[in-house]
Amino acid sequence: MLKSISPYLCAAAVFLVSCGTESNETSGKNDTLVKDSAAIETPNTPEKIAYDTLLTETSRFIAGLEASIHFGEHQQKEFYLKHKDFTDKSWTTTLDSMIRPVQKWCAEKNIGDNRDSVLCFYPLSGPDFLFGNTFFPNADHYVLLGLEPRGYLKDMRIMSDNELMKYFDGIRQSMKYINSRGYFVTSHMSSDFTKAHLNGMVHMMLYMMARTEHKILDVYEVWIDEKGKEQRLSEGEKAPEGKITASKIEFLSPDQTEKRDAYYFKLDASDKYLQDHTEFSDFINGFGPRVAYMKSASCVLQNTPFAIMRKLVIDSDKILQDDTGVPYKYFSEDSTLRVQLFGTYSKTIDDLSWCYQPSLRKALETSGNNSDLPFRISYNGNYGEGMLLWAVRK
Repeated sequence: MLKSISPYLCAAAVFLVSCGTESNETSGKNDTLVKDSAAIETPNTPEKIAYDTLLTETSRFIAGLEASIHFGEHQQKEFYLKHKDFTDKSWTTTLDSMIRPVQKWCAEKNIGDNRDSVLCFYPLSGPDFLFGNTFFPNADHYVLLGLEPRGYLKDMRIMSDNELMKYFDGIRQSMKYINSRGYFVTSHMSSDFTKAHLNGMVHMMLYMMARTEHKILDVYEVWIDEKGKEQRLSEGEKAPEGKITASKIEFLSPDQTEKRDAYYFKLDASDKYLQDHTEFSDFINGFGPRVAYMKSASCVLQNTPFAIMRKLVIDSDKILQDDTGVPYKYFSEDSTLRVQLFGTYSKTIDDLSWCYQPSLRKALETSGNNSDLPFRISYNGNYGEGMLLWAVRK
């Protein structure tokens, strides 16, 4: 039986109640999202999986895409037409300048998960499902984490026009940074995603899933037990005191034939915290083969008190990162990794001058791949530079 989602998907517990057909869309509470499903089958093709039409249309509504079943009336209003115009133009720019060049480059350099890495582990990501999925579109699971709030959804069908206008203004403001720079600006996220309705990372993740043609199955909250196993929170349930929690989005591959999922953890990545919460490392290691991806990470893992998170990255089967991830010395000292370097690197932005790596520059200059990347990546992309390290376990 399909279930419904309350207005609090993440920050509080996920409230789940049973629902009937599309004609019975409410459970008596005006602010409750009730899910329904749609399955599409085409002869002579793999069977397509049923998806949740309300959650899927909510993600499409956020992303400026057609969502006529539940939001058709709203989509004709002037404020939404403005939002759609911005998101359409924004997505065209993103496709042309980032996504397609990344996909072409990955194919040429044979970089990807190739279905042998079930997890894409993306520390210090914020809500950036877009780049994790662009580089590694075949992963079955994505784990994202940052310090920003998880957020929760409210039934957008009953939000006032004024509330919706403010909401979409916030979405557009946040998208300006990733469109122009290729990364979110943490200080702006802290401000943008603490508002009444645009209140956390789940909103931007759904935006990106919609724009990358994924259908949504479910959104709920989980907590991680002492053995590193996830436990789903039911309606009105709170996680045990002190336990790590995450928002989980279940979604379908673009062809609707495979189930996948993405987690977002609001998590302190320091050793002090992770030493007291060993279940997080057990959770990550429990997935099996994984690829780690890092960009625009503020050189956090180059600090001393982040050894545990650094080890989770360096112990991955494959690693793709820019200069702000794990220091190059850990790769050069590990004989079990086959390392390739791409791009250009001669400096850092002023705020990160302390983490400049002369050894990385020297290795890149002698790598044979010391030429500009065909897309902008990380902070140095604003200055005509950008590099990526690709490491594969031998």
